[in-house]
Amino acid sequence: IQRELDLHIEGDTEGQTGRALVCYVHNLSYEFQFCRYYLPPLISPLFTDKYRPLIVPTTAGIVFRCSSRLFNKSLEKVTKGFPHEKLAGDLDYRIIRTPATELTPIELSYCYNDVKGLAEALRDRLEHDRYNIANIPLTSTGYVRKDCQRAMNKNPENRKQFLKTKLNADTYSLCRDAFRGGNTHANALITGRLLHNVASQDIASSYPAQALLRTFPMSPWKPIPADEVMNYFYDIIKTHCLLLRVVFFNIKYNRSDNVSPLSVSKCILDRNTTHIEDNGRVYSAQKLETCLTEIDLFTILHSYSIGSIKILEAFSSARGKLPEELRETIFKYYQLKTTLKHSEDPEDIYNYNRAKELLNSTYGMMVQRLDRTDFELRNNIYIPTYKPLQEQIDNFYNSRSSFLNYSHGVYITSWARYQLDKAIQIVGADFCYCDTDSVKYLHPEKYEQAFKDLNARLQKLAENAGAVAYDVNNNPVYIGTYDYEGCYTDFMTLGAKKYLYSYDNGKTLHATISGVNKQIGQQYFTEHGFDAFQDGQVLSDSGKLTA
Repeated sequence: IQRELDLHIEGDTEGQTGRALVCYVHNLSYEFQFCRYYLPPLISPLFTDKYRPLIVPTTAGIVFRCSSRLFNKSLEKVTKGFPHEKLAGDLDYRIIRTPATELTPIELSYCYNDVKGLAEALRDRLEHDRYNIANIPLTSTGYVRKDCQRAMNKNPENRKQFLKTKLNADTYSLCRDAFRGGNTHANALITGRLLHNVASQDIASSYPAQALLRTFPMSPWKPIPADEVMNYFYDIIKTHCLLLRVVFFNIKYNRSDNVSPLSVSKCILDRNTTHIEDNGRVYSAQKLETCLTEIDLFTILHSYSIGSIKILEAFSSARGKLPEELRETIFKYYQLKTTLKHSEDPEDIYNYNRAKELLNSTYGMMVQRLDRTDFELRNNIYIPTYKPLQEQIDNFYNSRSSFLNYSHGVYITSWARYQLDKAIQIVGADFCYCDTDSVKYLHPEKYEQAFKDLNARLQKLAENAGAVAYDVNNNPVYIGTYDYEGCYTDFMTLGAKKYLYSYDNGKTLHATISGVNKQIGQQYFTEHGFDAFQDGQVLSDSGKLTA
């Protein structure tokens, strides 16, 4: 192949020239661990983490890329709808096969469809998105990044604002410490119990909604006197965002929903004092230290009884909306998704799925870490290389391709937890389970009006922000409002990312379990029932997922 196509690559990290053939591998991280021993010499491969290559150029002119990072989907989902879909079921991997093993026609058809189906999906992606093999993004988030960067570059003030609000090593470290993901937790009092008539509410596009509706730190972070923060806290947060390092003394959760917001992993707990945990959350503690935003502190002040508070560090930044060009791009995805949602036209279905993917990727690009450990492969050994934190921060801000403030990503998840907590407070002791943008609870009839009132306030927010899309029938669809998903006849949870539910009195059980394929989980528990859903239960076939 190399001779026929005149393939070769020369160069280093600074630049490469030559003629290359791109070879996509679905889950390159896995396959590379084997094939790296048999490849031609590599030229500055890019690793996003140890054992996770993103692009691997070779001197032979073959460049390996990861298609699972491009699509962010399983091969089964990537090839769905194409002439050569991934065939149903899996090969029997208990059979020992060597290079000399003659494959059966069925085994060959599995292999063929995997490759041909991926090629069809890649060709379709290139044609629809008007990229070519040279400039197509390497990851699913790359599409959104390019769209948003083009939009932001139209206004020179955005670059000035980006540089003006540059983080330093101290403020970036505070942001890293304050960063948390979604609120996922189960009420310990109902864990392991079979419940009936459990309702579910879901926030429409929660993370994009926060970007469009909320305010963010829009000026440089400046230190303020720590000992004055609590005296003027509610006045300060009207106009400014806060990054705080705080010590709480004699803190105890005092709400009936049992969703204590402080994560043990984000706290420094004094080993000489006692504390009580609730599945990774701090229920009570004599003393703990943590870093948080003013939004999280507001929730904590209304969730715990606290003996005293000591602020160790405090930084403030003026509140403001995200840049208009960025918000317009995010809303464009939401409008397209809303308009095409119920269309049956194949082209519309494709564009709907793409708009949904792009919308969901807008958050991911905002939390790209500035501090990274690079890896080099020398003699087939991964060698980490470290750069000083400030040097990495400087490199990030000096790059013309950088345009997003890391602290904005920190605030998106903080706002999302705040909004979810509003729903949790409504249902109180009837709370069962929450996961990032949804809440599940008992006795839904008691809370219908409260959710209507909450949605009315959220609709007003969306209207004021110009974040109201219209469906195919020209009906308004407000981003960030709660959608009623229905009522489960049966529900049981064993904790975060572990629950079963049914809509038909237990005839069919649906499973959401970290590390277990949904279809396999549904089949297994529909057959074995809720009695099989208990700690210690082993599913020998989980769908080859990793928890």
